[in-house]
Amino acid sequence: MKKIITTCTVIALMVLPVVGQDLNEILENHFETVGQEKLNKVETMVIKGKMMQMNMEFPFKQIIKRPNKFKLEAEVQGQSFVQAYDGENGWMVAPWMGPNPVDLAGEQLEQALEQADMDGDLHNYAEKGHQLEYVGEEDMEGTPTYKLKLTKENGDIVFYYLDKDSYVILKQESNKTIQGQEMLIEVYPGNYDMVDGIAVAKSIKTKMDGNVTGDLTIESVEFDKPVDESVFKRPEVKEKTEGE
Repeated sequence: MKKIITTCTVIALMVLPVVGQDLNEILENHFETVGQEKLNKVETMVIKGKMMQMNMEFPFKQIIKRPNKFKLEAEVQGQSFVQAYDGENGWMVAPWMGPNPVDLAGEQLEQALEQADMDGDLHNYAEKGHQLEYVGEEDMEGTPTYKLKLTKENGDIVFYYLDKDSYVILKQESNKTIQGQEMLIEVYPGNYDMVDGIAVAKSIKTKMDGNVTGDLTIESVEFDKPVDESVFKRPEVKEKTEGE
């Protein structure tokens, strides 16, 4: 019995480094493909495009600045919607909630923090408190992929599907509790294009429990465009005037 246990232990020790090496190799190829080294040197990113949601199309502008600053501006039915994170706090101005900014909390705040991370969760995942493992190969609608499991510091789990040939991300999959109901969220980046040596997904489709809830098209991306810190600052509360 002792000999069997010893043999099994040796086999396990031989297999584990191989799995780790596969993960490292996949990540290295992914980062090389997307131009991670160049992205690491980028200080600002300005993205413009259009979003289709609930049969409505509206333009948007997204600004990201290191470290951890983010702002989204969108025009919804002729009114301005703004969501931002200034590096410490998140805020939002929504037409249906009045003219004054409100604090971001819960899922909205988590999303803003993710958007503020220019590099994404896979890069330096351990330093961010996340865990990453290689699950194995999986077919995704006829395309062979590498499946990675990311367990975030807060316990959330996200599965990443990387194209086996190109190493770009084809899908992100996670479960989210929205209004008390757990839902499967699938995000499909596509139509990758190289901009200044950095891979940019020009289309992003989002599904909730299999239903398409958003279809985003990126029209332009600018790197290292000067961005003033004031754009992330929370606006002052507007005082009500008499008669309002």
